[in-house]
Formats: sequence, C-alpha cells, structure tokens
Amino acid sequence: MKKSIITLFSALLASSVALAQGVVSDNGLMKVDGNQIENKNGQPFSVAGNSIFWSGFQTVGGKFYRKDVVDHLAKNWKAGVVRAAMAVEEADGDGGVPPTSDRFPDARMVNPSGQGYFNNPAGELAKVKTIIDAAIANDIYVLVDFHSHFAHFYKDQAIEFFTEIARTYGTNDHIIYEIFNEPIGTARNRANNSDGAAFSEFDTTWNTIIRPYAIDVIKAIRAIDPDNLIIVGTPGFSQGVEAAADKPITKADLGFGASDELNIAYTLHFYANQPEHVALRGAAQRALDKGIALFVTEWGTVEASGDGAVSESETLAWMKFMKDNNISHANWSITDKFEGASVIKGNLGV
Repeated sequence: MKKSIITLFSALLASSVALAQGVVSDNGLMKVDGNQIENKNGQPFSVAGNSIFWSGFQTVGGKFYRKDVVDHLAKNWKAGVVRAAMAVEEADGDGGVPPTSDRFPDARMVNPSGQGYFNNPAGELAKVKTIIDAAIANDIYVLVDFHSHFAHFYKDQAIEFFTEIARTYGTNDHIIYEIFNEPIGTARNRANNSDGAAFSEFDTTWNTIIRPYAIDVIKAIRAIDPDNLIIVGTPGFSQGVEAAADKPITKADLGFGASDELNIAYTLHFYANQPEHVALRGAAQRALDKGIALFVTEWGTVEASGDGAVSESETLAWMKFMKDNNISHANWSITDKFEGASVIKGNLGV
C-alpha cells in the first residue's frame, strides 16, 4: 500500500472518539437513541476500524481471519471495531448457479468442497468465531456480517447463523449484528449528482424484500439476545437509506412490548471516488433528519468496484460528515488482493 494512503488512513482512525484498548469496557453496549448511537452513559458515541475481506475468498480473505490480525488492528492501528465479512454464497454462485442466472435461487445446490456459509457452514462459522473471540480479548467491538447481496434467499441460513452467534456471544457488549450486507435494489438515479440530488426511493425493494427479511431475522436474534445493536442493510448496495427512514422497523412490527429493546440502526455504504458522493451525503443527512441512526459498516477511498484511484478530498469530506454526526465506520478492507481498496500490498506468493 502506498505511503500516502497509509498516512491518510491512520489519520482517519485517529479522528475517532473511541480508544482502541478497553473501548467496550469504557463504553458498554451501543444503544440507539433517535438518530444517534450512544454509550452506556447516554453520550453520543462512535468507533472507527476495519473490515476484513470476504471470508470465502480464502487466498485474499479467509487467510486473514486470525487472532493476530485482530491483535494488530487493535494494538497498532488503534481500531475500535473489526468487521467479519462472512461470505454466504460461493464467489461464482452456489453449485455453479450464479445469482445472475434465471435459475437462481431455486437451482442452488450445496458444493461439499465449496466456500461460503451455504456450502460450508462449519468452516465459515469457525472463521467468524475466531474474529469474535479476538475482538472480545482485545475489548473492541465486532461487526458480525452476513455478507451477501441476496441474503433474503438465505433467510433460513441467516436465522441459523445468528441464532448460534446470539446463543454463544449474546451476553457480550462487543457484539453487533449486521444482518444483510448490501441488498441489491433498483438502479440509482445518476441523472443529477449535484448537492441535494435524490437517489431513487427504493421503496419496493425495502418494503417487499429487505424489511420482511429483517423482521424475521431480528425476531430470532431478540428471542435470545434482548439488547445488542442490530444493523439492517438498505436498498441499492446499502445506499438507499431514505427508504428505510421513511418506514423504519418498529416494535409493533416485531410484536414487542413497550419495555422491549429495539436498538436498530441502518447501514450506509460509500466509496469516495464515485460520482454520486455529494448526493449520497445529502440522502444520508435527510435519513438522519427523519430520525434513523446510521452505521457505515463498509467504506472505501476508491471506486465502488474496490479498485481505482484514491479520492483523498472526498474521503476527508466523508470523515467530516461522519464525525459531525457521530457515525461509526469500518474501512474496506484487510486483504492483499491487487486492488485499490486493499490495505496490504498485493502478494502473489500467498
């Protein structure tokens, strides 16, 4: 990774209000109050850290699901949160059926030698638990990410997975459940990228796909873990935050009583070197103004593909926006893949 990028990212982590060592003991359970996430003392609170690459890509992702990686991020990079991006599908689809096929998802089949939770639940769960255990040992938060664009087709697997995580770790304040990484929705409106330009509302995707999925998964988690923070993905690769703000998930949707905890925030993803960055910040601000809390579980300094050049000016603009609004964030990604978003120099030998 180039020295200038390392310097920039180190500065971004340093800008967080969180201290890496003892951050969870100092701040406790992250709790949503209106459009803010607060610490145990009721103070607006945010953390900054890193996302590890997709676990299912063993040569550039899975190999980093190790305790020493989390140790290094917490101790040397002062990360307050780490994200375990657990792959759900195969990289090229399940059983040779890619998500772009008209045969998906009905023709999916388990590949015994495959990666991803659908094909290899024990293996992927073990990777995630390694990261969770290391995060707890370092007293930092951990985003447990069901990393898929099509999680609604894997709802049974999601419930199975998060039930296991909640049973094993639900009493730990370190745990944050990220139940749908980047839902694919309708096309974004790129016609006007000026300040205040609106993205399409994504209402259909939110109301018919994401919201029903999220309600069922949240019910399963809350049956075991009554209060840890849950992050819900939003339409259009987690950029359609206004659709969620227009119809957020309520206690009534979940059948909760007045004393039950909701504690839900919503996902915002951005890549700084994309043309719609100003419009997306406008949409994020409007979502906050409508009353929902946001968590940037993934962001990059480059293009949305994960490659391309760094936009330092726009990255810093996003850092200011998140700092001004107390929004937590995790940078993409810990990998040595040959692309611009990688924080480790590409390595052909491993």
